[in-house]
Amino acid sequence: DRRRTKIMDNGNCSSLPEFLLLGITTNPDMKVVIFTTFLTVYLVIILTNVGMIILIRMDSQLQTPMYFFLSHLSFSDLCYSSAVGPKMLMDIFAKDKTIPFVGCALQFFFVCIFIDVECVLLAVMAFDRYKAISNPLMYAVEMSSRVCYQFLLGVYLVGMTDALIHTTLTFRLCFCGSNEINHFFCDIPPILLISCSDTQINELVIFTIFGFIELSTISGVLVSYCYIILSVLKIHSAEGRFKAFSTCTSHLTAVAIFQGTLLFTYFQPSSSYSLDQDKLTSLFYTLVIPMLNPLIYSLRNKDVKEALQKLRNKSHLSFSDLCYSTAIGPKMLVDLLSKKTSIPFLDCAMQFFTFCIFIDAECVLLAVMAFDRYKAISNPLLYSVDMSNRVCFQLLTGVYAVALTDALVHTTLTFHLCFCGSNKINHFFCDIPPVLVLSCSDTQVNVLVIFTVFGFIELSTISGVLVSYCYIISSVMKISSASGRLKAFSTCTSHLTAVAIFQGTMLFMYFRPSSSYSLDQDKVTSLFYTLVIPMLNPLIYSLRNKDVKAALQRVK
Repeated sequence: DRRRTKIMDNGNCSSLPEFLLLGITTNPDMKVVIFTTFLTVYLVIILTNVGMIILIRMDSQLQTPMYFFLSHLSFSDLCYSSAVGPKMLMDIFAKDKTIPFVGCALQFFFVCIFIDVECVLLAVMAFDRYKAISNPLMYAVEMSSRVCYQFLLGVYLVGMTDALIHTTLTFRLCFCGSNEINHFFCDIPPILLISCSDTQINELVIFTIFGFIELSTISGVLVSYCYIILSVLKIHSAEGRFKAFSTCTSHLTAVAIFQGTLLFTYFQPSSSYSLDQDKLTSLFYTLVIPMLNPLIYSLRNKDVKEALQKLRNKSHLSFSDLCYSTAIGPKMLVDLLSKKTSIPFLDCAMQFFTFCIFIDAECVLLAVMAFDRYKAISNPLLYSVDMSNRVCFQLLTGVYAVALTDALVHTTLTFHLCFCGSNKINHFFCDIPPVLVLSCSDTQVNVLVIFTVFGFIELSTISGVLVSYCYIISSVMKISSASGRLKAFSTCTSHLTAVAIFQGTMLFMYFRPSSSYSLDQDKVTSLFYTLVIPMLNPLIYSLRNKDVKAALQRVK
């Protein structure tokens, strides 16, 4: 019996300095698939949940208790997936998969807080739906801001108390044998398996507290929906009943997926418990559910879809900035403090591929935005027809088609070269020029392709911007009043500033004479366009844009 071998006195052993996370799989053939899949999942989590929070805060139609709680559900999803996702993705290809003892404790603490928060929040949201349907005239009074914040305080108190209890009890145990955790993050069951203390109390506390939280929240949801059904049945028209209950479908779907997964993970019989099965269910609730929740609420919610419709095609420059800076920034920052600054060959190719897509997308997008400004100024009455959603989507498809094609060409040509000497890239990310310097193949074709393709994209986009602004100036000059001309042209100043900074940096970076080329100078300019420009663009557009400033004012 394993428990008989446990040391009863914690004073007879010392804590381990670190744990080793064994990860999801050791199969090298599966690693690429798993990494690509869950990197995509994690990026979707960030974009959809951050987008949902911003959308709810900015849109006046979504300033209701239901969306207030939904924004905190998105925040919870974002937090616990971020406590697990980045470390899991790094460990897939890492040789050193260790995590410090304190880091392990903190990881579990944050996962536990926000899993509990989500659990209780879903019950509160069921109560909110009951109040909205049973007495819609008194809904704003009964679910006032004060009441909502009181509920939220209770939710976070439950989450923090439970997390503190489990973290303290688990990480005060004795670990005097193996430090290998057969999991991809620091969860209680696999940690208890490697402890040499008696874990009966821990198991009892898990069953009692998790059981109480699960039972009370599921009971709360069921009771709320019983009252909701009674209220819906009192509505005379079938259309009214359908409309009332349709506001609950997204919430019911989210509850069923989340609570079903948690019950299966933590309350299955010990005889059927398997660590491999535990990993799969943990993957589902730590990464898949946080991706699904905003999709469930946006796909089935009329208000959210209307708010998204307003923002469609207006945020792709920010999305591009976010993507290419994220492809580089985190790795660069980790390398500053790391002794080992290596990057796997495949990761290097993926980093450049992602970076190239979104740099190209930004380049072409700035030209499209110049055309958009021309259409808005030259014929404002027909602007909504000329730049309809269909036209915007077609232009956007063209932008990403150009970017994907270019990125594929350069990535394939560069990473099919031979590298038989040094593997040291004199740069902070995998850019073409420093990678070509290392190659022992003939790189003349690569250099020619860079000059031709990048040259064509730069020439065509800059020409597009210049032609658009020639037409804009011509249209502005036809306006009779000076104030009208100033107002028309002021809508272009943010865009012109962004174009000048971005295109100026790109031209200096890739089209200066080879005699003046310096890798150290290359690093400085790369820092500017990979991290500084993505920071400047939202500032340029927010500081000089009345609509953006008004939206920000509403968020305050």
